[in-house]
Amino acid sequence: MLMIDVLRLAFMGLWRRKSRAALTVVGVMIGTVCIVIMVSLGLTNEEQFNMLFVQNMNLTEIQVNPAENGNRAIDQQTIEMFKGMDGVENASGVLNMPLQITAGAYQANLYITAVEASMINRLQYQSGGIFTSESSPEIVVGTEILKSFRKEGEDIREDVQTAPPLDWLRQVMSITMGNGSAPGDDGALMESESETKSPVSRKYKGRICGIIQGTETSDFNYQSYMNLSAAKKMIRENRKLSKELGLEMNRFGSALVVANDMEHVTSILQQIREMGFDAYSPVDTIDTIKAEQNRQQGQLSLIAFVSLLVSAIGIANTMLTSILERKAQIGVMKVIGLSISRIRGVFLVESALIGLGGGIMGCVLSLLFSLILSNNGGESTVFGMYFAQGIHLIIPLWLLLSALAVSVTIGVLSGIYPAVRATKMSPLEAMRGS
Repeated sequence: MLMIDVLRLAFMGLWRRKSRAALTVVGVMIGTVCIVIMVSLGLTNEEQFNMLFVQNMNLTEIQVNPAENGNRAIDQQTIEMFKGMDGVENASGVLNMPLQITAGAYQANLYITAVEASMINRLQYQSGGIFTSESSPEIVVGTEILKSFRKEGEDIREDVQTAPPLDWLRQVMSITMGNGSAPGDDGALMESESETKSPVSRKYKGRICGIIQGTETSDFNYQSYMNLSAAKKMIRENRKLSKELGLEMNRFGSALVVANDMEHVTSILQQIREMGFDAYSPVDTIDTIKAEQNRQQGQLSLIAFVSLLVSAIGIANTMLTSILERKAQIGVMKVIGLSISRIRGVFLVESALIGLGGGIMGCVLSLLFSLILSNNGGESTVFGMYFAQGIHLIIPLWLLLSALAVSVTIGVLSGIYPAVRATKMSPLEAMRGS
């Protein structure tokens, strides 16, 4: 008997019991859908995490703050100690300065992060670039920061979608510290100012030298940077106001440390913490989130496994029932001299066809389910996993092919016992149908 004859007998066996076979195929289809969707949710969650978090952060960057109950301040000497650590590429003190910036008819109150220029040389720029001067107040901003500028007296609105129509890189700006009170263009204090009044800031001319190129969800869109040397100059020239604002030239609110490789981040964190400082790296958060993702993926895998087990039991039950109903047919096969391997092959092919049919239908249904979720477009939570707006369910080709292969394999494995049982029947018993 040729293989084509084995296939023909297998098809005929399924067709004669098409209702039972169809229900078994549906069981396999549900199991396949569970496999594809469960794995797909995990892949999509991981991709979303990489897109919204990992790609938008510098994983070699470490933020250092004075410990809550510690007595160690971060000064220039501390920064030099950080720079001397093994695995450290660079380090800088950080000053967060409140500034009022006026650009033409528009104004914004910002908190500028003042760091050494070398700390932001890895940023990608939409236009312009890094600082060109050590002393003048040049600023690098994210695109969302530009939307903070508004006309004087106009309320800040969260629904503002565009920045004012200015040539930002050529616009000369007036910059003052604190609340923006300015004595005059020459920077001299007003004679009428008394010592009882709050000190006012000198007025500086500055500009935006670079606009950061960030992705739609990037945190860099909301950042603004200034050269640390220019910030120190402003503090030195506005001593009273700086003291009132809690700013010092050589005492930093925090520090940034950059490792030369991700592998060194953990050891650097440990050294800094042993020195009595609080230190944080995105790597800490990534490890925590990935552990949670693995836990969720384990739960999803368990659901898929149970579905597969139910499908396997369904196929085995269908094939055993089929054998009991086809004893006479099995007897005829043996009487006419059909080999044991061919008889076994007929039943294995039947179970494989059930797995194949259910696998194909399951893959198609999974793609339809993915399309429905993608068209929804809004935020959603599935099995405890949060998916942001615009995230599409990822079903790669290898996942569909793997699910199909698993379905066929489950079908074949489930058919082994019924097939062996069929071959062990004596011809006489089979012909009697008892």
